[in-house]
Amino acid sequence: MRPDTRQTVQRSLVLEAVRASNDHPTAIDVFETVRGKHPSISRATVYRNLHLLADAGDILSIKVPGGERFDLRADAHPHIICSSCGRVADVPFERGGAYEDTLDERASLATSWQVSTHSLVFTGLCPHCVAEMRRQQLSQPQARQPQLSRR
Repeated sequence: MRPDTRQTVQRSLVLEAVRASNDHPTAIDVFETVRGKHPSISRATVYRNLHLLADAGDILSIKVPGGERFDLRADAHPHIICSSCGRVADVPFERGGAYEDTLDERASLATSWQVSTHSLVFTGLCPHCVAEMRRQQLSQPQARQPQLSRR
């Protein structure tokens, strides 16, 4: 089934909201942005249009623990997700370098599956969460080390 390709006002606003975002917004983020310009829009309309845009290849849907994020870049590229705050960022690998264009073909050859696409997602702690964790560790009193008796 071919995705609905009609260009509606709502779909244009949803696409504009994703493109205007400097990060990888959630559907709620997009809904709140669009609602500022179109107060009568429903969440269902935003969700439906996000998925139609992703199906059409205009944006990328990124499955993350607990939900989904959207990316204005629709080309295949890796992401990294913070396991603490949920932030999502692009991993700036060069095409043909560490992020190889041949992964689909290599996976097909290794498994005998007909691989059509893949996604590469790393998980870790973002710099902000690492700094916060270190700040909290420094602010906690250090446990006293037991003194060894000298005889």
